[in-house]
Amino acid sequence: MLQLDDVSGGQRAERGELADACSAALAQLPEPQAAAIQLAFFRGWTHEEIAAATGEPLGTVKARIRRGLLALRDVLKEHHG
Repeated sequence: MLQLDDVSGGQRAERGELADACSAALAQLPEPQAAAIQLAFFRGWTHEEIAAATGEPLGTVKARIRRGLLALRDVLKEHHG
């Protein structure tokens, strides 16, 4: 059976702040990048599935996700700095 760690109130608050920062950072991305990241990471779609659903070339989808993740990293570095 899987045991989950008990999360303290402070850890919950920190996770909530991180979730808020991630949401805010995602909102700063161009819509095509944000949408591709949401499909890939929140829905678990493959790059191929995203390309098929959006009608975009696979290379475009991969580039959007990569550029979006790099931008998110920069924004979150500033926040967490």
